[in-house]
Amino acid sequence: MNGRNTMHWSFLATALILLLPACSSQTPDVPVAFTPRDPPPQLVEQILARERQLVAGYQPNEQLRPLVEAFSRFNVLAADRKTPRQKLEQSYEHLRILADKALQQAGREEFHKLVLYLLERFDRALERFTKQADAASIEAWQAGRQQFSGPLQQAYQELLASGSDFLPTALQAGLLRPGGQGLSFAPAGRFFIRLAFKVRFASLLTDLGHALDWLLDPRERQWYAIWVAERSRSASPARKLQAVQRLSQLDPHYPTITARGIIHFQAGRYDAAQADFEEVLRKNPGDKKLQSWLRQARQAAKRQQSAGKSSRTRQP
Repeated sequence: MNGRNTMHWSFLATALILLLPACSSQTPDVPVAFTPRDPPPQLVEQILARERQLVAGYQPNEQLRPLVEAFSRFNVLAADRKTPRQKLEQSYEHLRILADKALQQAGREEFHKLVLYLLERFDRALERFTKQADAASIEAWQAGRQQFSGPLQQAYQELLASGSDFLPTALQAGLLRPGGQGLSFAPAGRFFIRLAFKVRFASLLTDLGHALDWLLDPRERQWYAIWVAERSRSASPARKLQAVQRLSQLDPHYPTITARGIIHFQAGRYDAAQADFEEVLRKNPGDKKLQSWLRQARQAAKRQQSAGKSSRTRQP
């Protein structure tokens, strides 16, 4: 098992929040950061319509129902921080075994429908919760002053069973926004939520092989790479750079060197960022934003070098 965090939605919280780097006080006007991007609404609608058509009228057969029940039990246990680790690991192992067996017996096409069925169940639970929630209850719950009650508590329990501890991370990431009437989705929020559900499912069940290759639409895989490269706070610089390389293969117009420079800068590799920005500026010498980023990289590299010299001087 890849650690307890894999069982939760911490991936979502870290992946969907734009990383804003610390900028030099001398050049605060153009932060070295990616501009947040959302998929085109038409793409979102196409993927949603296709998935709902595939799963329309679908119900898991007797072979697959135990997996559905195990997934629900695991979600509830994983959402409760008081769950003993051994109990959680046993639940996870049971889920993993059932999933591997279901894939072998049902085949990839049927298993894909099952994942979409679970996704739709989660989506409906989320929809019910957002319609019943009010801003005051959400605020009090976030502050730890009170728990949900009545119909809202029932809706929350359904959300836990279908998607585990999703709500706090979705609120933190800004995918769900409290408002006057309750909760609403951010632009493209539902797309990223559904994408994250499939990524979480695949990360839980690593025995399924490269599940993301067949659980995600090719266009979703591209947006997942954008997500990792440009917006993740949890991915290592190496993983981000791998995603950039993947994007350069998928899209010949992707600004690979600029993206690489931003990642290097955010990772504190200022010399590498400087080299990247210099390379791009040789082709686009009039780009004011890149000029600002290059100045910041040079200044940060000098500070870093000075700090290193000072540290070596102080050593006995």
